[in-house]
Amino acid sequence: IRVDSAATLTILPPTVMYFSSTAGIDVYGHLNIAGQPGQDVVLRGDRLDWMFANLPYDRVSGQWRGIRFHSSSTGNSLKYLDLHSATDAIICDSAEVGDTPRLSLENVSIHNCSGYGLAAHHSNVAITNTLISNTMGDCLLLDNSRADITYSTFAQFYPFDANRGWAVQLVNSQASFAN
Repeated sequence: IRVDSAATLTILPPTVMYFSSTAGIDVYGHLNIAGQPGQDVVLRGDRLDWMFANLPYDRVSGQWRGIRFHSSSTGNSLKYLDLHSATDAIICDSAEVGDTPRLSLENVSIHNCSGYGLAAHHSNVAITNTLISNTMGDCLLLDNSRADITYSTFAQFYPFDANRGWAVQLVNSQASFAN
């Protein structure tokens, strides 16, 4: 899915989107995921079968590409979202770090990714009541970025490789944590 620089894609509940291994969302404009309490929007891989008798593909990382916010993308809001089993769940490409967050996450669950959970490069992000867990790369990477983080959890227990990233990695970045 490609969101053009002049477009806004709004996804409402009770949407469940299934992505094949080479699919993802490339955002050049704006993405608004507007789930509601008890009605998450779900983004996941399209495999409905089982890898083993006790392991459905839905729990296996790297099933689809994830979401990439390109440098022209601003004003993005993700609320009540369950995003799992991606390669890189969310990547924010380099952009001007302004006073307004280019990406806001609220009540989001990102789980079981074979890359990063959220990697922000030269970006301003706001993260509230969000869980990012079990990623091969860092759960949260802030690279020359700024973040306001409230009531959120970053848990690194990636089960498929012992050489996993950090729960939170800050590289020349500013982050405020509040609970």
